[in-house]
Amino acid sequence: MAERLVAQPAATPQPAVRRVAVVFNPATSPDDAPARKRDLQAALHAAGVEVIWLETTKQDPGQGLTRQAIKESVDLILAAGGDGTVMACVTGLAGSGVPLAVLPGGTGNLLALNLNLPHGLDGALEVALHGDRRELDVGTLDGGGDRVELMTGLGFDAAMLRDADPKLKARIGRSPTC
Repeated sequence: MAERLVAQPAATPQPAVRRVAVVFNPATSPDDAPARKRDLQAALHAAGVEVIWLETTKQDPGQGLTRQAIKESVDLILAAGGDGTVMACVTGLAGSGVPLAVLPGGTGNLLALNLNLPHGLDGALEVALHGDRRELDVGTLDGGGDRVELMTGLGFDAAMLRDADPKLKARIGRSPTC
């Protein structure tokens, strides 16, 4: 059986992260959103970084918020939500050169799982603030709109994700691996 590698902090020193923007999705696990927010704010305060806090809405799931953060000269964008929040941040960041870190908070957390990111806040934040930076190829289906960083689907799988019952997702909870 192959050993599963887990993302670790950088082996070589990285540029200091002084100013971060958190794109936080409160709709991801809404029952524990206040606790997730409080814990993340406390951890970032303890890390000594300046934080710009941006909460997603139905009108802006993260693309516009991410572009706003880039204009405010942040060193790092932290996507704190599920796969949809990550995709929105990737779309807003495309071509900017600003790094993205993922703090898993959704039900699937597919990108975090595929990157072997730690699933606990402390480990994920350690990698976010001090981990190696790597470029990520992204795609687009319409030549300029939303970016995809992991996979895309058409037909049944796309309809299944689009129509997933939020109450059922909340009851089932997060993936046990993230």
